[in-house]
Amino acid sequence: MLSTVTSDVLSNEDLLDCIFNHLVVYKVNGYTSYDTRSQLLCLALTCRTFRETALNLLWACLPGVLPLYRLLSNFVLLGDVWVFNGAISDEDWQCAERTGRRVRAIIMTPQERPPNPISPFAHQVISLFVGPRLSSFLPNVKTLRVVCSPQVDYPSALFALSASLEVVELKEVGYANSQGTDLDFFRAFIVAIASKAKSLRVLHLHGNLDPSVMGPLSYIGLLTKLTNLTIRAGRLSIPTAFIRTLGRLPELSSITMNARNISPDSTLPSTSYSIVAEDASTHPIFPSLSYLQVGGSAEEITLALSSILLSTVKHVCLVTMRKRDPQTHLENCFRTLAEGSPNLQVVQVTQTNRTTMSLDITFSLPVVSPLFEVKSITSLSINAGHISGSNGFVAALAAGLPNLTYLALPACPGRDNPDLRCLKSIATHCCRLMEVRISLNLGPVECEESKEDSPRGRKHHPLSFLYINDSAGDQPFTVNDSILMAKFLYCLFPRIQACGLHRNSRGEGRGGEAALREIFQLYSMFKNPA
Repeated sequence: MLSTVTSDVLSNEDLLDCIFNHLVVYKVNGYTSYDTRSQLLCLALTCRTFRETALNLLWACLPGVLPLYRLLSNFVLLGDVWVFNGAISDEDWQCAERTGRRVRAIIMTPQERPPNPISPFAHQVISLFVGPRLSSFLPNVKTLRVVCSPQVDYPSALFALSASLEVVELKEVGYANSQGTDLDFFRAFIVAIASKAKSLRVLHLHGNLDPSVMGPLSYIGLLTKLTNLTIRAGRLSIPTAFIRTLGRLPELSSITMNARNISPDSTLPSTSYSIVAEDASTHPIFPSLSYLQVGGSAEEITLALSSILLSTVKHVCLVTMRKRDPQTHLENCFRTLAEGSPNLQVVQVTQTNRTTMSLDITFSLPVVSPLFEVKSITSLSINAGHISGSNGFVAALAAGLPNLTYLALPACPGRDNPDLRCLKSIATHCCRLMEVRISLNLGPVECEESKEDSPRGRKHHPLSFLYINDSAGDQPFTVNDSILMAKFLYCLFPRIQACGLHRNSRGEGRGGEAALREIFQLYSMFKNPA
């Protein structure tokens, strides 16, 4: 019986592929380790049963097309450049073509010891030899990632474009000392993508771009299968006409971009693709858009939100990039968001990761109150600046957004932070809340328990995760004070499964760590009496 099962496993190539992929974790954004590759090579050379599966993994991710070219016997290093010094035999080509079918991803990044470049004429030689079969050279490549650098072979990146591509990432354009070369490559690359990668679903573009790229960028409107688009374009001004171009993409469900790149200009440059530029007055449709992330000042974000039809959007992430934003700009931003997003479910506010301190931005009740009109909101996370209004702010927030299942407020200490009593408003109004993260002024609070309010006399509140910190710092509390606070938490939320310290990635929110540890231990004693 064992031999039969073993035989079935070893003869099932699909099953072996699954097993090997589990043993060797293949990551799109990186390489498998050298040790793992050497072990696979041993398997491929010594065990015929595992040969095909091992070779599939060995060739799954390449740093470029050079390893494939080197399978051709007449491909040699002449000086510092790889060239062909003779014709390609049918046998050599069949070997390279067979191996090319194993490639799933090409990741081109700067290396400490970059390989010698391939002569552009070498690509032409292969094109002439292969002719109509060129598209089958890399028929299964799904991912192409290029991190721009003087060491990266751009002609090889262009050659790697294939009709099978689904994910393309182009990063750090124009950041090195070769901005002109980078931008030339970028323009050619985008136009080539629109021509060759018709099935592309994910496109991420990051770089220091200039107006010369706007014409090629308009070709993105031809990628009708695109679902996920990220554009971080430095200081490039993108006209709203380009946003309308994106609105015509039927499957586009996710957009990430800096709002500061969007300008009120309603026209595309004359170099833009003519079909994309026509009918510029049409309002964007975005029939499938569900996720939107925009970054910039509140005023810039408002312009971006007003340029995009938000009726289908369910998740919005706003990234603040200015140290101070006037209250009126913040109010306009949230009002524009609320008025245009009737189906909004998740709202995130965070800040740029370029600073290690919280921005001086105040989220008051007039700023967030427009969101109260959107009853579909189930998650609100504000991880920037600080709040204003103390307990009254939290009470109004809880009453205005009763369907919340997740609430996170700034972790940084503030003079106007609420205290433990605000949690009663949350428990009263948000009956579906599962997780809360909040900065509080800790202090003893009496638990006003009645038969209706006690854990045994009412339906248990479902809150399962509570993360708090003491915005007043490391205050000393007596044992009796800690008991009162633990009992208060238990009266409100008797089903908490995990408690912890509410802190952010900037290191803020460590106040009261020792006191909270004691309070949470006492809470466990109330919840699980001996």
